[in-house]
Amino acid sequence: MVITLPLLDPTDIVDLKCRSTRDNIIIHRTAQESPKEDCTSLALTFLQTKLEIKDKIPIDRAHRLGRIRTPSEHDKDKGRPRPIILKLHQFQDKITILSKVGKLKGTGFFVSEQFPPEIVNKRRLLLPVLREAKVAGKKVRLEKDKLYIDDKLYQLE
Repeated sequence: MVITLPLLDPTDIVDLKCRSTRDNIIIHRTAQESPKEDCTSLALTFLQTKLEIKDKIPIDRAHRLGRIRTPSEHDKDKGRPRPIILKLHQFQDKITILSKVGKLKGTGFFVSEQFPPEIVNKRRLLLPVLREAKVAGKKVRLEKDKLYIDDKLYQLE
């Protein structure tokens, strides 16, 4: 007996990817990497010191993104350590963290949401439009892969 599964629409696949990374955040430019480091405790220390989050946020999993770089690759990447990705236990913890990222302004550190490559590419195309609208004094917000300018959805041409 052969079972055939219905093919998924590409938009459904992107949606599934978004849902699977919904509770993830990425911390960029954290402490320098060391062998056998504990990314979970590194991330918790970062959240408590830099973002001033007093409560201990439960982290399901934490690790560095990408492959380990050689010293010559560090030179090309200006010596920046690989970002740390966190899988948080609850979505509400992600909201708490993202609400405090303003405290990082001017520190060189930043926190971002994780999106699938399809969404990241679309956001890259929307960022120049977002910056231009901000300079023009318009109300802008970028939600996932949609840009709203003055509460109207902006369409890429």
